[in-house]
Formats: sequence, structure tokens, C-alpha cells
Amino acid sequence: MARQGINTGSAPNDGTGDSLLVAARKINENFSELYGVVGDGTTVGSASFTQIVSSGIITALSFRGDGSNLTGVTAESSGIRINNDDSLVGVAATLNFGTNLSVTPLSAGIVTVSASDTGITSIFQDSTPRLGGNLDVNGKEISGTGNVNLTGVITATSFVGDGSGLTGVASTDNIITGTAATFTNVVKVGTAITLDASSGIITATSFSGDGSGLTGVASTENIITGTAATFTGGVDISGASEINVSGVITATSFDGNVSASNLNVGTIPAGRFPTTLPSVSGVDLTGIVTSIAAGSNISISGATGAVTITGLANTANITADSLVVSGVSTFQNVSIAGTLTYEDVTNIDSVGVITARKGVVSSGVVTATTFDGSGASLTSIPAGQLTGALPAISGANLTDLPASGVGTEGSINTSGIITATRFAGVGGSMTLGTPTDGDLITSGALNTFTSSTKIVDGIDDLNEVIFNVIKNTAVTDVDFSGDVVSGGSPLNVTLTITSSGNANRFDIDWGDGSADNDSTDSTPSHTYNQSNGGINTVTVVARNNSGVGAGHSQSITKSNFVTVFTPNPGVAFSMFAAVAGGSSISNWDSGTPVYLENSTTNVAGFAVTYSLNWGDNTTEFISANTSPGGVGGGRTIHTYNNASETDTAYNVNLQLSSHPAADPTQIPTSSTNTFKVYSTHTPSFTQTNILGINTASSSGFAVTFTNTTESTIGSFADFGNTYRWTYGDGSTDNVNVGSGAAGDTGNTIAHTFALADNSAGIAATFATNLRAITDHTSSPFISPNVVITVEPEVRSIFTGIATVVSDRTGDDGRDLYDGTDIFGRNRRVGIFTNTSHNASDYVYSYGDGSSDDTIANNAAPGGTDAPIFHTFQGSTGSKVVTLTANGTPATLVQNGRTSTVTMTLNAVPSAPTAITASSLSMSSGSQGTSPALCANFTGNQAGSGIATGTSVTRIATTNPVVTNSISNINGSHSGNLSAQINGVGIGTTTFTTAVGETGTFNDLIVSAEGDAHDRISASTFPTGFYHVFNANISKPLGEISTGLNDFGLNLSTVGSCGFTTFVKDDLNTTPTLTAGTLSESSGGTKRFISGIPYYNTGSPSLSLTGVTVTNFTGQTFQNTSAPVDLDPATNSESTSGNVISSIDYTYANLDGASTFLSGGVPVANTGVGGAYTFGTLAVPLTSSSMRSVQTLRIRGKNPAGTGSYATNATKVQVHTAAQSGISEIAIAVSDSLGSGFTDDGVRIFDFNAATADTPTFNGSTNFYTNSPYTEASDPGVAGTKEATIRIGKLEHNVVDYSSGFLPVGPDRSGDTGTQYFTFAFRRQTVANFDINITSTGIAGLFIAAPGTNIDSTSGLNGWLRADQQYAGAGTPGSGVGGNGSDGCASTGADVIATSTSLSGGFTMTLGDQNMSSATGNVVLVRIALTSGQSVTALSIGEAA
Repeated sequence: MARQGINTGSAPNDGTGDSLLVAARKINENFSELYGVVGDGTTVGSASFTQIVSSGIITALSFRGDGSNLTGVTAESSGIRINNDDSLVGVAATLNFGTNLSVTPLSAGIVTVSASDTGITSIFQDSTPRLGGNLDVNGKEISGTGNVNLTGVITATSFVGDGSGLTGVASTDNIITGTAATFTNVVKVGTAITLDASSGIITATSFSGDGSGLTGVASTENIITGTAATFTGGVDISGASEINVSGVITATSFDGNVSASNLNVGTIPAGRFPTTLPSVSGVDLTGIVTSIAAGSNISISGATGAVTITGLANTANITADSLVVSGVSTFQNVSIAGTLTYEDVTNIDSVGVITARKGVVSSGVVTATTFDGSGASLTSIPAGQLTGALPAISGANLTDLPASGVGTEGSINTSGIITATRFAGVGGSMTLGTPTDGDLITSGALNTFTSSTKIVDGIDDLNEVIFNVIKNTAVTDVDFSGDVVSGGSPLNVTLTITSSGNANRFDIDWGDGSADNDSTDSTPSHTYNQSNGGINTVTVVARNNSGVGAGHSQSITKSNFVTVFTPNPGVAFSMFAAVAGGSSISNWDSGTPVYLENSTTNVAGFAVTYSLNWGDNTTEFISANTSPGGVGGGRTIHTYNNASETDTAYNVNLQLSSHPAADPTQIPTSSTNTFKVYSTHTPSFTQTNILGINTASSSGFAVTFTNTTESTIGSFADFGNTYRWTYGDGSTDNVNVGSGAAGDTGNTIAHTFALADNSAGIAATFATNLRAITDHTSSPFISPNVVITVEPEVRSIFTGIATVVSDRTGDDGRDLYDGTDIFGRNRRVGIFTNTSHNASDYVYSYGDGSSDDTIANNAAPGGTDAPIFHTFQGSTGSKVVTLTANGTPATLVQNGRTSTVTMTLNAVPSAPTAITASSLSMSSGSQGTSPALCANFTGNQAGSGIATGTSVTRIATTNPVVTNSISNINGSHSGNLSAQINGVGIGTTTFTTAVGETGTFNDLIVSAEGDAHDRISASTFPTGFYHVFNANISKPLGEISTGLNDFGLNLSTVGSCGFTTFVKDDLNTTPTLTAGTLSESSGGTKRFISGIPYYNTGSPSLSLTGVTVTNFTGQTFQNTSAPVDLDPATNSESTSGNVISSIDYTYANLDGASTFLSGGVPVANTGVGGAYTFGTLAVPLTSSSMRSVQTLRIRGKNPAGTGSYATNATKVQVHTAAQSGISEIAIAVSDSLGSGFTDDGVRIFDFNAATADTPTFNGSTNFYTNSPYTEASDPGVAGTKEATIRIGKLEHNVVDYSSGFLPVGPDRSGDTGTQYFTFAFRRQTVANFDINITSTGIAGLFIAAPGTNIDSTSGLNGWLRADQQYAGAGTPGSGVGGNGSDGCASTGADVIATSTSLSGGFTMTLGDQNMSSATGNVVLVRIALTSGQSVTALSIGEAA
């Protein structure tokens, strides 16, 4: 930044120079720049000087120049910079160059060292040179004489030469191979091949020679084969005492004699014997039945084969050529081809003739087609078998014969059926016998009946069954089933018990000695634990524990229901690494023998066999548990040999093939386990490159590796194998084999090698390898290392910032502005600081069309040692500054490395609002309602003011009077701000560039002032471009004149904001009105009820005159179309509804004889100092449906508010609604009453002059039609005793309707005393009817039937009274021909008492008279009322 001078101006305080604030800022900024160069007195800054002379030590960040005149310079720790091909190697204090190196003289502080290109012919500087790494001969040869002596192993792709000089090879002791060795020629092994004892067996595709030299082979004990051995010639075993085979010997045929004594193991299958055994002795055969023992009753003759049976009992079926039975037996079926001889036979059923030499004795039934001989000894002959007439035999021993009543002599003599009222005697021995259907229990409730069950027991059982049925405790139809009924022990069996009835308890005998009794579970379960098996009979009893006797329980037994076998065997086995001991294993190395141990359960003690499938196409038969591989027979051995570098999983299956006692459905059963056998592996990979740059874009040097390991390695999913990429930088990548992820077999993986500190400029190397990690004992398998070299990168790094940093929201240090601020600072300048890595020269391009800056070295401005300034040119917008850095920090040239910084040149924001663009208004709210300026107002304003009738801010009491604050007005860094009222100054202040210049200056208030950044928007304005202020005016009300006034504000450097006007009003009370006088203007068509008129139709209207007002206007009036409104007031006599709608009167409506308007605008001060009288006001009445008696009220309005109502006392009566309550033109009469008519009753005026309860009448008059009331006119009720129906209610009424009511009605004030309501209704065939009435009390109720006999029988001029009961018969009446009483109440309950509350129906009777006989079929009803009495409901109905 250039030095800033202070503008002192042309003369003191002429406003042309810098303010003190601006001058002070310039001084501070000058010092800040100076301190930035030379320091602030504590720390010395950077500066450029022609010469510095010092007697002490000069310290600087860097020294520039060639230093050729420096003396006494000694390098310590950091000294001479050593480069190799322009890349830094390091620094040293002393360099010593030897032979073959040439050094140039020092020039500009640099020397060049070069080597003569003569090649290295010998290494002689060091008698024992050592390699720091691998020796790469780069396609050359190492030649010379002498020996290469190594203590390690020389590895080569091949060795060339005859190897004659090799020593220690003649003995094959020294030939060791990790894998199979292949010899292309004959290998001479001398006299013998000797193997290590642990090496095992020599395996070859074939052996040549006669094998005569083999020893230990003559004995076949040494011939061991893993599979079947085939001999193409004969095998001579004549010298062997025996052949021991653990498997099966199979041959086309066997020759020679087999001695049974030598068959001491195994059995010969039955299928190997011929169909017919030869004629050989079977004396030693076992299992052949030679005798049958059944007690001592059966014998077989050895000589003849005859079977003799004695004492047979209950034999089912016997078929024999000859059968001799010597004892008594029972046979169900005997089929004899010859002669049957029998003795002591129990039952005989024969279709032929039986001849019994000694008679037939039977405890059962003897059945025959006929019986011959005497039946003298027969007993218990059923009565049904006795037919016809009994012979002349004695009946002396008959029992249970009635003593009398059977016959005249007490005997029964009948050839038919004996029927009796009862049979006496004991029949307890009688049995049920066999029913017609042959079955006593099928489809029956009990299963205990037999044919021998006594009848009495059967009846008792049935009685108990019925009792249980009634009690719902009966049980029958019991059955059960099992979910399983056979299986190995332990066997869980769940029964499902079913029954009919209501079984709630179950007793179960499981058949194995255990039982569950009194169970509520109909699905009980039981576990049979019978390790030796068993067959079980199950019994279930189902019962109801609330029942008793027969029928409450039933049992069922199922023999041999559950069969239990020995416990189910569980096949299991494990693998081990040794023939005995150790823990089980799940994986091992290929070629390693393993041992299988059988741990199958529940096979001990049984002759079982197994089949073992090793999973590699080999199987093994295990004949017994005692054999290797059997349970307890030891482990069996097996060796797996995988394909080369192929991990393999083997599924080993052990099957239990036979078991003599287990559940047959469980045999065979097997178990399969999977085992993993691991091979060795050779991981390998390739890479894209091995040398690169530590780029910032990649965060280092990215290398892609390809995994070229063999694809046969087992997957992680199957074998748990993983790869581990080790990069030499402390990081690794673990990859699951077979996952398909990056770095897996055949896939690539990328890794970025990064320098710890790129800026240090030092390259680094990283040794990378790939590991295969498996469960093989030799894991991990590691590939050779590949070395990756990473060189430091030339990086272009710099920052840019504006010299004046903007504080606008959203801006950062790179935001510039296209202009100079109010402090004179150029806001287009930016400063750039270079922090690049490993570069030697630079170019700045500013993106604004200006020339680039080229920086030759780091010491120059723009290098890493000093910043550079730039003033941006051109239009606003983004300016992309590019820094190009060049350098060669190691072996790779890196030029053109760029980075950018975007600077933004912003347009200076538009200035805030100018005072000339602002508008002053009143902050003090307008007082009053809708004030507008009156005609003939008082004007004080300096401006043009406003027109009369215009809305205005009205001030009546507000103190002080305040304008709004004009806000954020630009320009408060200079000039004078002044306030005025009606053009006269009332306060002034002067602005400077300082901020916060606020205060009160007489009536001028500056409430806020400062930078637009802080006052308006930090997101719009940066600090330093604009100052703004807020100001308003506040003046005491007492200092302001009544009438129209205006305020104004003016800034001397810009102009004025104009004026705001307001009115100071001296009237602040609401108007007061008088009620005036109401009169009828148009009556329309009125409705008359009981002679009282009501406005109804024809648009009736009223007029209101003589209304006066005071305090109507001051300097303002209320700007409204309804300055006066006329409203409904109070409803009378419980009516509702408004007789008028609210009426609003305009100023024009109100204008009276002397106008108070000027051009239609009210004149100021109307009604002030004297009342003003309005003109005539029209009052239209409502046409809405209603029935209302109501007064009206009126009020006025001005800006001070709405005045109080003035109420006119006149009651306006409107009846437009349909009649409700009691209607004198339609008193309700039930349509179902009588016949002939269905119309309602009507009030009649015939007795208007009568003053008595029972006036005389002419019986021939049809009162229904003679003089009924109508609503068209008043029949002339004034001066009569006619009661009034008022608003639906019949009442005693003495109101004067001629005064205080509109319309004007009759004056009833003189009609005191009893009043009457008389109505007529007509029907035929009616002698009785109900009067339904609701009332607080009446003076009397009377009925008449003009034209009937009652006219003459009544003692009341033809009337009957309702307050007395009808005499009970005949024609009512106390006169001649009557029944002696004028009462017409049908019963005592129907009497309508006087002066008593009434509610309900009361039946009236005409006795033996009928309305059909009355004139016009009419009955009259007359109600008497005295003062205060009324009726609210009245109708005629059918007699209850």
C-alpha cells in the first residue's frame, strides 16, 4: 500500500479536508505498514535495504546474493546443499571427491562434479565390500577367477555346466527335495535304497524285475492292500495255517472240503442252502419242535406222528385228520372228515341227529329241531314257550298268585295272555336275555349289559343313567387314539380321548406300571422309558366327578397299543490327529493321516454294522463295534491327498447300517460331517509401475496391483482363507478369498503410497508383498517383495486475500470491491502468499487481462519468501488467479504444476435510500373513528395541505405528537439535518464520518446512526461505503395550533423528505341526540285481533321528526355513510323479532331546514354552541314473518365515537307471522270428533253487549256463521265485555291502545269487570267432547247447544255449567224436563273449577242430546275471565 497523506483542506472547518477520524485512520494504516516491514520494536519484520552495518549478529529468514564476500563461514548441521540430477540429496559441511571425479571451480557459489565414463573395472577401495541390497547385474555377467564362497543357498533358474566340481553331491545324502524329484536318466542307487523309518512306503507306477531280492514278502502277512488285490495267477497258501480276513472273501468258486468246526465266526445265509437238504443226520439241529407241551394234554408220537390231546379247554378251531378228545372241551368250530367221538361235551349244536348214550347235561341252551322223550325233568321253561292249554296238572307250587279277584275261585284259567293291573311277588331273578337286535350295548349308553344281567339291575342302571343325563354328568362312547404308538425309548405318546356326554375326569393306565388318575386333561401325555423295549396295553376311564352310579363313567382298553423299541441310536464321530488321545480336529494339511473315532450312541451290546464313506471316493465297511471305526473298537486311519495347491472340503458320512433292536424306521441312519484339508500355496501379483510422484490429487502415488495367485486356493466362505496385502507403509488390506472384492484372486486392488512430508523433498521406498493366510500349518505363504519408490511432488500452493477484508456476510478474504470507500481505500487490491512445495520458479496469471508476473526464485516477491500485491483491473466478477510452479526435486522433472485462487471483484452495493426518496408520516396514531377534514377547517400548514372530506390524522389528546422514524437514510457522514413544523425550524444536528451520532435536538430525534453494514444488512453492505441514520419529530401537543398542521425533515447535502399533515381537533365528545316523534306515514293493510290493529302487509312505514343533535362535528367529522342509525329497542309482552331492520341515515338524509353541509361535506363545529335539528327521517317497517311489540331508539356518531341511544316510547305492533297460540278465527277442533264437519271453531261477537255469564239467545240462530270475528277490522270492542286475545293468549285486558301504540287501537281502559270469550264449533253425532284448556284460572266456563231440548231444560237460559258434574242420565238441566242439574262435566274429574290452575282435557256431555239436533250442529263455549286471568291453550277434542 502506498503512503497515505492527510487532506488538510483549504481553510479550517470548510468541510473540504479529511475529518479527524479519517486522518487518524490514515496515520494508523501508515504505521501498520511500516511495522509490517521493519517490525513493531519487538520483532523485526522483512525489509529491503541497500546496506546493513552491524557489529553484532544479523538474523534473517533468508539472505540473498552470492555470498562471495562472506568470510568465516563454516557449515554446521546445515551446510552445502548436495543435489543429484537437480534433486536434493542432503547437506554437508565438507565434500571430498576421489579418483574418477572432476570438480569445476566455484562460480556463483556452485561447483559441478562429474565422473569419467570409464566403467568400474574392479572393486578395490574396500577389501570386504558389502551390498546394501539385492545385486542386479542388469543383464551382464560376473566373470573372473577365484571362488564364490557362500554360507547360504544359491538359487537359480538353472545351473549350467557338468557339476563335476561340485562336492558333497556324490552322496545322495545331500540331495534333498521338498517335492518329488524327477530324473531324466537312470538313477543308480548302488546296492540299496534306504528310507528313513518315518518316510513310510516307496510308491511307484510299477516295479520292474523279478522281486527275488525282496525280503519280508514271502510271508503274506506283509502284503497289505487298501483296496481289493487281484492276482492273475494262482495264490498258493498251502503253507499257511489260516487266512485272516476282516472283510469278505469273494471267489468264482471254492474248492475243497469245508470243516464246520472251522466256521467259528459268522453265519451262512439261508439262501446258501439247497431247497431240499440231503440225506444227512439232523440230530444236532436245534429249533425243531419234537414235542408240544400244553399242560400234559398234548403229546406227539415219535413213531407215527399222531397228536393226542387231552383235557382241551376253549379251543377255537381244530382241523385234524384224526382227533381223539378224551376230556370235556369247548370247541367253537370242529370240522371232522370222519367220525367224531366225544364224551363229556358241554354244548352241542348239530344240524343232524345227536345220539347221547348217557344223556345230555348242559348249563347253557340246548337247541334242536325237535326233542323226543319225556320232559319231566325240564325246569325254567319260559312262559312264551307254553302255548295252548296247560294239562291237568297241579299248580299248587305256583307263586305270586293273587289271593282274590282273579276268578270266583282265586285261580287263572286262560289260553291267551294274562293282563293284570299288577303282578305281585318277587321277580329279582329275572335276567335281560338277548334283545331282538342281538346286541345289548351297541349304540347304547352303557357297555356293561349282558344277557345275564338281572332285569332289576338293568333298571337300576338305567335309572342311574337317566339321573346322570338329567344332571349332565353322563359319559359314554369313550374312545382314544395316540399321536404315535411306536418308536424308540424314550417315547412320548399323547392320547386324544373322546367321549359323548360330559366327561371331566380321566384315569389312564399306561400299561408300563404307571398311571395318571383324576386328570382333567383329555389329551394326556406320557413318556415311556423302556430301554429294553416293551409292548403296552392302555386303559382309559372317562367319568364325571359329579356323577354317581351307572352312566357317569365308562372305560376302554386297547391291548398292545404302544410298542416301544430300544432308544434310537445317534450316529456321531470325530476326527483326530493321532491314533489315540488329543482333541478332535476339523481341518488338517493335505497328506497328513487322520483318525476317525466313532461315538454313536445306543449301540453298545448290539450286533451292529457301519458303512464309512470318506468323501474322496473311498469307503470302508465296519462289521462290528469291536472293529476299528466301531464304537469302542479304536480309531480308523485315513490320509487325504489334495490336488496341487487346491484346498478341498470332504463330506465324511458314517452310516449305521443295521441294529437288531432299534426302531426299524430309524435304521439305517447316518451322520455327515464336513472337514477341510488345506494345501500349500504360492501367492503372486503384478503391478502397474514402481516409480511415481506423491501427487496431491491422489494423496500420494497410486499403484494398481493384480492378484495372480492360483485360482484353486480355497475361498473364505468355505475355508476361511484370506489375502493380506502388505504395502510397507504400515498399512495392509485384508481380502476374503473368493469374495470377488478388490485384491481377490484375478482382481486388482489399488493402493496409494504417500510421503509423510511432501514439503521435505525426500523420496521414499516401500516393500510390498502378498500373503495367503490359511489354516495350513505352513501359513502364511508370502510372495517376493516389490519395491515402490515415491518421489516428492512439486506443488503449487498459495493464498490470496484482499488488502481490506470485506465483512459482508457471505464474503471472505478474497472478495474485492470495484471502488474506493468513504475512507479513501482502494478496495481492488489483493495480496498473495506463496507456500508451494519443492519448486524453484513461478508465474502468476491474474485472470483480469493484466500481464503475468514471472518469479525467478523463491527470494523474489511472489516466491515463498515474500508476498506479492496486485490491483485488479477490468469488469466485476470472478478473477481466477493461477500460480504455475516448476521444479525437479528428485529424478522426475515436474513443470507446469498449477493451483488457483479465485478472487471476486464485486460491484459496490447500491446506496441506501436517500432522504429525498423517503416519506415522513405520523407515528402518533389517528385518534377517533374514521376522521375526515371538515369544510371551513382552520389551516396552519406550510405545504399544500389536503382537501376537505379527505381522511386525516386526527390528534385530540395525544401528547407529544410524533412522526414516524425515517429509517436507514443514506448520507449521515456529512451535512446538517433539520426538523420543521408548518415551515418553521424546530431542531438541527450536524453529521460527520463518525458513527453513533444520535441524540435529541429540540424536537428532532436521531435515534440511530452508523455504517450501513451494521444498520441495514451485513449481507448486503461491507463496512466503509455508506453511513445511514434514523430520525423523527416529537413535539408537545400544547405547542401545536388547532387545525391542519404539517411536519418536515431536511438534509442539507441532499434535500427534503417532504411533509406529513395532521389535524389538531378541539372537539372530543360524542354527539347527543333527542328521540323525536314517531307517526304513521303509511299504514298498509292492518291485521285486527280482538279489535287491536297490527301492521301486516302493504309496506307500512312511519316518520320520525324533531330529532336534534349537539357536538356533531369539530375540525373533523366521522367519514361514514351512517353517521346516525335507528335501531330496534325493547320488545314488550314476551314478543321477539324486530319491527324494523337497523336503519342507517347519511349526512344527506340528516340535512335539516338550515343545511350543515358544504359541497356535501359537514361544516366544522356543527352542533357546537347550539343544537342542530335533523330533517324528517323515514322509518320503513319489516315485512319479515314475526309477531312483535317493540320500541325504537336512535344515536349519532363523530370521530370521538358513537353517542348514547335516545329511545322513543311509542310501541310499534307488527304481526306478519301466522297465528300461534289461541287464534279467535280458528280454535282447534279435532277432525276425528263426530262427523259432518272438520273445520275449527270461531269466536263470535253475538254477545258483545252481554254482561252476564249466561245471556239469553235465540235457539234457531246459527251462531257459527251469524257474527264471527275476522282480522279485517275492529268489530267495536271498546266499551264491551269482550276479552282480548293478545299475542296468542286469551286474557282479561283493559289497556288503552289509542295512546303510545302504533297503529292506534281501541281504548279498553274502561272495560273493567268480568270479560268473556265466546266461540262456536260444529259437528254431527256428538253428545260428548273434551275441552282441552291450560290456564292460571278462569271465572267460569259454560256450554250451550242452541236448538236442542237443553234450551228449555236448562235453568241458565239454555246454558250448562262446567263447574258441576252431569247428573248421570237424561237431558241436563235444572228446569222442566231436565235431570235436575245444569252440570255438564261428565265425571267428577271433568269438573272445570273456577279460579284454579287448569291443564288437560275435561269431558263435557250433552246427556241424551246430540249436536246433530242443534241448530247448524253448533255448540257454544263461553269463558268468563276476571282481572289477571288468562288462558294460554284452548282446543276441542274427542271425549276421553
